[in-house]
Amino acid sequence: MDFEAQSHEFVNWLKSNGCTISSKIALKDLRAEQFGRAVIAVDDIQQDEDLFTIPRSCLLSFENSDLSRALPELKDQLDDWLLEIIVMLYESSRPKFAPYFAVLPARMDDCPIMWDAEETNSLLKGTDILDRIGRESADQLYRDTVLPLVQANSDLFSSCDTSLEAFHRMGCLLQAYSFDCEPADVVATEDNEDEESSDNDSLVSDYEPPTFKAMVPMADMLNADADLVNANLFYESDALVMRAIKDIKANEQVYNTYGELSNAELLRRYGYVHNQIWRYDTVELPLDLIYETAKATFPFVSDKSIETIQQIEDFEEIELFELEQDADLPKELQQQLEMLLIDPASGISPKEAYKKARKLAKSTEKSDDFLRLAKEIINARLALYDDTAPTQG
Repeated sequence: MDFEAQSHEFVNWLKSNGCTISSKIALKDLRAEQFGRAVIAVDDIQQDEDLFTIPRSCLLSFENSDLSRALPELKDQLDDWLLEIIVMLYESSRPKFAPYFAVLPARMDDCPIMWDAEETNSLLKGTDILDRIGRESADQLYRDTVLPLVQANSDLFSSCDTSLEAFHRMGCLLQAYSFDCEPADVVATEDNEDEESSDNDSLVSDYEPPTFKAMVPMADMLNADADLVNANLFYESDALVMRAIKDIKANEQVYNTYGELSNAELLRRYGYVHNQIWRYDTVELPLDLIYETAKATFPFVSDKSIETIQQIEDFEEIELFELEQDADLPKELQQQLEMLLIDPASGISPKEAYKKARKLAKSTEKSDDFLRLAKEIINARLALYDDTAPTQG
C-alpha cells in the first residue's frame, strides 16, 4: 500500500472509531521537505477551534489492549515505559491498531540508540547526550525482563515480533511519539475542583496530576517546533482534543511542541536536529572538568579546596553547569570559580571565602585570573569534541 493510501485508510480508521476531524485540516505528504506526514490547514483556523477529537478508547494503551485482560498483573509489575513497549510489541501484529501502525515509521534509524557503537562514538563524541543514550541498559532490560516475560507467555506473543530490534524500535517510537496522558478520573476531578475554586484564583498548588504513557493516534502526526507551535493537546474525561492555540492560516502547517529542547535532546529523543543555529542549544560543563582544569591552571588549587567547595550547602546537589546562548555564566558557577581562585595560603576561612566569592560573582568586572580560568575551562570542553567527525557542507 502506498503512502497516500495508508494515510487515507488511517483517517478512515480514526473516524470509524469515533474520532472527529475538522474539515479545515488534512494529512499531507511532506517527505520531500523532510517532514514525513504532516497536518496542514486547508482553510483558515481561528484560535480555540478544535482540530480533532480522539476518544480515549482509541489510545494505544494498556487499558485498551487485550493484554490488560490476559495479564492484568503487568500494570503493577512494570513501569509505564516498559508496560507501553510490551503493549506495542503485542498490538503491532494484531488488526485492532493495524492502520495506525501502518503510518508509523517502519524504522527508527535516525535515533542514536539504533546506531552502532563506532558510529555513536564518532558522531557524538564530546556531546552532552553520549552518556544518556542508554543502549547497554536497554539491552540488559530486554534480556532480564522482556525476553523472560515473552517466553513465559509464548501463547500470547507467538505471532509478535519480540526481537531485540523490534524492542528498540518500539522504544524509539514511544520516546518520539507518545504522550503523558492524564487519566479520565483525574481530569473529571480537576474539572470539579476548578469549579469549586473559581472564586479564589489566589490559591496556588504544587500538585502534579498522575499521568500514563500512551500513543495518541493523529495527535502524533503533528510535527513539533517550540517557536512555531500553534496547537496543543487538551485532556477531557472522555476524549483528547487537539485545539488551535492561535490563528492558523490556510496552507500553514499545524505544529505541536516538545518544549524548549536543545538539538542534542531533540536528536536523542526524536532523531532529528534543526539545521540552523538553535536558540535552545546549551552546553554542559561537568564539575570534574571544571576542577581538573582549575588544578592544571593554578597549582594552589587542591583536592582539599575542591572538597571544601563541595561541602557548601548551596553547591551540594550540583553535578554540572549548563551554559545557555547569549547568557551570563550561571551564578553558582561564577561563585565556584571565585572560590577556586582564593589561595589557601591566604588563611581565609571557608565561610569567609564563600562570602567573598559571592560578592565577587556579583561584579561585572572580572579579574585576569577569573577570565583565564573561564577560558581554559571552555577550551577543555571544546577539546572533548571530535573535530574529525563528518559534517554536512
